Amino acid sequence: MTVRLELSRYGMVLIPVLLAMLLAAINYDNNLVYSILFLLIGVLVVSALYTYRNLSSLEVKPGNIWPVFAGGTLRYTLQVVNRGNHPVHSVTFRRQDSDATFRALCPYLAPGASQTVELIESVDRRGRFCIHVMEIATLYPMGLIRARFEVPLEWDYVVYPRLWGDRPWPDIEPDVRTQDDGHYRGGESFYGLRNYRPGESQRHIDWKAVARGRPLMVKEFASGGTGRLWFDWVQLSDLDTESRLSQLAVWVVQGDRAGGPYGLKLPTQVFQPAIGPGHLQQCLTALALHHANGGGRS
Repeated sequence: MTVRLELSRYGMVLIPVLLAMLLAAINYDNNLVYSILFLLIGVLVVSALYTYRNLSSLEVKPGNIWPVFAGGTLRYTLQVVNRGNHPVHSVTFRRQDSDATFRALCPYLAPGASQTVELIESVDRRGRFCIHVMEIATLYPMGLIRARFEVPLEWDYVVYPRLWGDRPWPDIEPDVRTQDDGHYRGGESFYGLRNYRPGESQRHIDWKAVARGRPLMVKEFASGGTGRLWFDWVQLSDLDTESRLSQLAVWVVQGDRAGGPYGLKLPTQVFQPAIGPGHLQQCLTALALHHANGGGRS
């Protein structure tokens, strides 16, 4: 870790003032001006030493990063440890390889203590990205000198497609469909919704959705997870690529919440019906990376 020192904008204002005082002291041979000049130079030097000391004992490691959908807010944490025998004050953290202007602040860290610092930034595009470098900086104690160092992270993360779309689920396989007499097979567990077919019993119509202005939808039930549901790329042929991915992402999230097995079919990948967090992550990651132009910025 190499701590770099540079003048802050306040320090850059002070330098011309010091030069003007030096010229005045030389021109008028004024000892009082010399005294004030050397005092200010001493303050600048001492400020640089304390500013350097404020960062020299810090250790920064990557923490956690949370899943995020396009249009949402990326949240990730850093673990900060003070290895020195003196407290650390007013340290800022900023992702250097991003256009994001958000800075996290650690106002105080006692000797030997550790702290979790959370950073946030908005994300607009799906795909795989990387946090390359984190900049840690401070102006403590006087704001005249800025000390900073960089932490290489190379921290990959995936932004899932934007959650957008309100189309009903595709038809579920026969083992979970409601029968024409209004009874359902295999148990009492709610599985999902599908379009109402003319002539079917109205016993399981979702009347609350109808009251909200939605089309007629039929509640479906399953037992023991025997029903299977496919979310297929070709089922949304009337939509453009990003709209398809957004609608499929909505379906995948809804399918996971319903608790039954669901599968995903993309032009280049097929995920067999399954359940669980791992399956959800696989499906959403495949949607995020489908023909995505990966990059290092978000």
